[in-house]
Amino acid sequence: MDIKDLGGLGAYAPIFEELYKDMAQPAARNIGLALGAITSIGLFLHLLSSWSTDRLNICLKKNLDEYAERMKDVPPEDVSEVPPEIGVPIIEKLSYVTNEELRKLYIELLAKASIKDENDKAHPNFINIINSLSPDEANLLSYFKKRRQISPNKYIRSTVKKSEFFHIFLSNEKDFINLQFPDNLSSYLENFEGLGIIYMNDSNSAQVKMFEDIENKINREIVRSKTSIQPISLLSHISLNQQRQSMYVTNYGKLFLDAVIESNK
Repeated sequence: MDIKDLGGLGAYAPIFEELYKDMAQPAARNIGLALGAITSIGLFLHLLSSWSTDRLNICLKKNLDEYAERMKDVPPEDVSEVPPEIGVPIIEKLSYVTNEELRKLYIELLAKASIKDENDKAHPNFINIINSLSPDEANLLSYFKKRRQISPNKYIRSTVKKSEFFHIFLSNEKDFINLQFPDNLSSYLENFEGLGIIYMNDSNSAQVKMFEDIENKINREIVRSKTSIQPISLLSHISLNQQRQSMYVTNYGKLFLDAVIESNK
């Protein structure tokens, strides 16, 4: 491979030439175009200057190989320079993150930041969200990519926590994913909500509507009977202790999922 294929990397081109000596030129070329803007950043230079470290060598090379594979079919005119505020922290993570689920998220976010038509999805704070996820939670994202709203047709006691209800409900769904620590599902959902990915809502509006319909029907009959009976108000005598639960992916969550999961996944 000619170093000119990696021209965007300047003096560090030889290191990347070593990284991609067995890789087709389009992949290496796209890496050079996308990462060229961050080669002058101190942390990135430190990582490259530490290239002799075996563990760093193996981990970073494996992750950058996957990034290159993701980018290899992108036309060069569609490749965008990665902003340093996104590229540098991701490269740092890719130097030591080995968990399959987590590194896929970082790599896809880096790829989205590298493609002109996709880089509007690459919000810098998404790196912090990935940093806050466990491998189970990273795996769980794919489920919410496909099911962006869940509204079970069930009433539950108002004393039951939303996360606990959805823990039970999702665990019994046939298409739900396998988790390494399934007992932690309610905690995962609470973390997702805290990160702004999902929102869990409770409502007894359907129950209220049912009583209103009954109330209106009874009062119409009272009017027809022309008796002295006063209209009734069921809701004023009833304590509603059951409610419906719903969970949906927020707009911010949708943008995050689109940024870290390939469109065809």
